[in-house]
Amino acid sequence: MRHQFTHTITPHHQTAQPAGHLRSALLAAIGLVLSAALVLGGALTARATVGIGAGFGSLPPDHTIGWEGAYVMPNGQQGYCLTPSEHGPTTPGTATNDAGLWTNWNGTSGNLLAGVNRIISTHGQSGDPVQGSAVDFAVKNIVAPATLYAMRGYPNDATWPYGDISRYVIWTFSSGYPITDGNGTPMTSAQMNQVASLAAQYTQEARSTTAATDATGSGRLEFTVDATNDDAGTVTMIGTAGASGTITLVNGRFVSTGSTTLTGAEQGVAYAITGIPPADDGAPYRISGTGSFTPPGGGGWLAQVRVWQTAGYQTLATGGGTAVAEPFAVSGEDAADRTVTFRPVVATRVHAEYYERGDSLVDVLTFGTTADSAGLDNPWYRMSDGDYLPITASGVVYGPFAQQPEQSATPPAGSPIAATATVTTGDGGPTVTYDATASPAVSTSGFYTWVWTIERNAQPAAVAPFLPSGYAFAAPFGQVAESSIVPARIRASTQVATSSVRLSELAVDTAEVSVDGLWLQDAGRNIPVVFRWDAYHDPRARDEISPVATIPADARLIGTVHVTAEGAGTISTPTAEASGILAPASGTGSVVWVLGVHAEDQPAQYREWVEPWRDDYGRATEIQSILQPAVTTLAQPAAPLGGTLSDVATVAGPLPVIGAELSFAAYRVPLDADGRIAYPAGVPEGDLSWVCTDANRVFDSAGTPQVITEPGAYTSPSIPADAYAPIVWVELLGTNTAVTAAPSQTIARGACGRAEETSLVLDLATTAAAADAERPVPAGAEVTDTITVTGWVPDDAVARIDAFRVASAEELVCLEGTEVFSQTFDVAAGLHSAADPFVATSQPFVPETWGEASTLAYVATIHDEEGRILAQGLCGEDAETLTLAAHTLPPTGGTAPVPTLIGAAALTLGATSLLAFERWRRPRPRA
Repeated sequence: MRHQFTHTITPHHQTAQPAGHLRSALLAAIGLVLSAALVLGGALTARATVGIGAGFGSLPPDHTIGWEGAYVMPNGQQGYCLTPSEHGPTTPGTATNDAGLWTNWNGTSGNLLAGVNRIISTHGQSGDPVQGSAVDFAVKNIVAPATLYAMRGYPNDATWPYGDISRYVIWTFSSGYPITDGNGTPMTSAQMNQVASLAAQYTQEARSTTAATDATGSGRLEFTVDATNDDAGTVTMIGTAGASGTITLVNGRFVSTGSTTLTGAEQGVAYAITGIPPADDGAPYRISGTGSFTPPGGGGWLAQVRVWQTAGYQTLATGGGTAVAEPFAVSGEDAADRTVTFRPVVATRVHAEYYERGDSLVDVLTFGTTADSAGLDNPWYRMSDGDYLPITASGVVYGPFAQQPEQSATPPAGSPIAATATVTTGDGGPTVTYDATASPAVSTSGFYTWVWTIERNAQPAAVAPFLPSGYAFAAPFGQVAESSIVPARIRASTQVATSSVRLSELAVDTAEVSVDGLWLQDAGRNIPVVFRWDAYHDPRARDEISPVATIPADARLIGTVHVTAEGAGTISTPTAEASGILAPASGTGSVVWVLGVHAEDQPAQYREWVEPWRDDYGRATEIQSILQPAVTTLAQPAAPLGGTLSDVATVAGPLPVIGAELSFAAYRVPLDADGRIAYPAGVPEGDLSWVCTDANRVFDSAGTPQVITEPGAYTSPSIPADAYAPIVWVELLGTNTAVTAAPSQTIARGACGRAEETSLVLDLATTAAAADAERPVPAGAEVTDTITVTGWVPDDAVARIDAFRVASAEELVCLEGTEVFSQTFDVAAGLHSAADPFVATSQPFVPETWGEASTLAYVATIHDEEGRILAQGLCGEDAETLTLAAHTLPPTGGTAPVPTLIGAAALTLGATSLLAFERWRRPRPRA
């Protein structure tokens, strides 16, 4: 079906031109634009024609469809048809006039007209033919729908409904007539569908638009001042609701930005501000401000379009613009002056709770501000360069006091002043801490407390105006946080109670306590000071010990006692054994006392209140010599085989107070096959110190010791002499285990292998004889004595044979110095068995002739090199006694006296008549 239009567009009212001239004709028509000034809301004073704009349709000479798109208006904008039943105003020579801004077009006004303004202004100016054609259809669909849908034979039925702009576009462009854009390019089916879709979209967009109007407003700036801080407050724009804008301050800045200007400020919102005094002189000031605010509503679409009229042709419309919000000015100022004066204070704490003599006390200061009675607490003033105002504080150290002074508002009258200090704040003002060092340094013990003041009158002239008139701050006196302690110096001079002690005896030391300075107090009483005595066992003698600062490594701690003093005076270690310190149960040397005051010994709350101190080790007044018992021993030199041997220990000197245990041990000396001592390799002959081992021990009474409490001689149990070998004895004096209830400790022990502690098993047999064996021995006959030795003989042993003679009528007594014959000779060393004994016979001698019968007695003795008698015959033994006959003289006329013969039974060796042999020692040959 061919659709016929109710009118055709004839751009130049000319006849059709050849197709080759179409493009040049169009360009010429578009170029015909008036050069005239456009006044908003008014009309162009000059006339101009319009040209074809963006869109689609039929161009001359084909006018079957007409132009469905924009026209280029004299002001250069794209205009759109308001009267679809009329021809387009493109005929040359026609004049198009600006009819101004219209707020109602044939009943279209308000939101709908604002929507037409919107789509013409936003989508209709792109120059795109699809968008231009869609806007043209949408505008006519809104402002003249009745006319539009009555044109071109549009059916207005169910298939092609009335008011369906998309269907209308399809109907129009499906007529079969040639359709091109402004450049003559044929329209594609895709472009047709795009136009149909956009026409419906733009129609809906226009109908959803709300019209805007131009806005104006008014207001003022309102300032508040913080009741607690004159520098702080707010500024609020009071005025047109919803308005926003910019505020600029004088003598102030915004807290949020740190600058004097705030953009994006909103009506009714209070913004925090802080003051910036105009000068650093302490004078009051005010904050003021100005601003520019814009009311809400700007930028929306006005309900108007600009109308263009051409006589006899279509009326066209271009955009009517957006709503404008007119800015308005605001201003304001503080209602009253702001002050800059502030009230500086200082919070302090001691750098350290304890100091030593000679230290300078240090306090740590933190500055701040405080409010006045009305609650106003202005901040610390900052100069225009950003630095904090310098404030000077003065500190006084009071002391020494014996105890922590009670806190009070002011120092008590007469409080001693120990030191002072001054601190002036720096650029950091109250944001940093300051250390104050007092001068002079402290020199004695006690409690010291700081008091700090800040006074307006003490500040420089340039600073004083920033503090309230008459302002003075003073910290309380006696604050614990502002007090330090210099520990008490407690000393003592010491003296042992006795210069010596016996083993296991109670040792006692004394001391005279003194104080240098104050004895610190708590609750009005001297604090308890605990002294510690340490007693050491030093193996050295008193005269070998010198004072030293450190305890020697070989000193052994034997006890510790603590004594508490609460003032000067005499103190002592315990004098009762149950709580005191006893000298060691064994060991030589000395008891050395060391007195001191140690922090760890003090009550927990006072550990830092007393200066630690300790005596030197080894002071002469602190040494007690340990008295030792003296033990000497002498073993039985020898015994015959089958006899017994023993040892004797003589204990002298001071015994331990608890007594001691004495025991003996015997060791048999090993012999080799030749009967010689089997010395280990490297041991020199004569050294028997190696013998005393478990392997050689033949006796030990350690399990059943003798308990001795008094000096004296104590004999060991006897042991059998059951072998021809030397026996070495060792005595042991140990602690009384019955009292100590502890393993025995050695007090004294004999050395192994001493000659006087060596016993031998030795048999000596002797026989006296006359040369002719006649009995009695006739005068002038030779006599001899023979010894037989069986057993072990030491090196350098010597045998001696002595002969004694008395008248037969007298008692036979063998006294030293009455010998009538004496001979010594060496005895071969080593073991002499019974099968091969040592035998030696004395030199024969002829006894002097007597006129009476007499008795001759031999006595044989064997000595070791120490002179000890190893074996000795008895005076008057039968085998060693010879009866000498009287010498008969020729008759001379007289008679010789005849001695009385004392029989053999009358020969005795009483206890008082035994031969007392000297400890004789034959000189050893020298090399």
